[in-house]
Amino acid sequence: AFAAAIHEGKNAILPTDKRQHGHCAVVSPDNRTVFVCDLGLDRIMAYKLPSKGGKLELAATPFTTLPDGAGPRHMTFHPNGKIAYVINE
Repeated sequence: AFAAAIHEGKNAILPTDKRQHGHCAVVSPDNRTVFVCDLGLDRIMAYKLPSKGGKLELAATPFTTLPDGAGPRHMTFHPNGKIAYVINE
């Protein structure tokens, strides 16, 4: 809900016609970015991690688009911090 107004885009092509739906939030290994898997938009949104008390702002590259209907649910980083794994619906 913290970023629902920012998540905009084409809805996923799913039988349930889901709309924006932030499902999972993960902080990057360098603690500079928060990634939100948006199940309904088929995107992984990226936000600059604010200092304490600050507000989330979109990162310079605000999202990664996945194929229509992918439905990203969860992500995690490899221990080397350079590879991200995403599980889709």
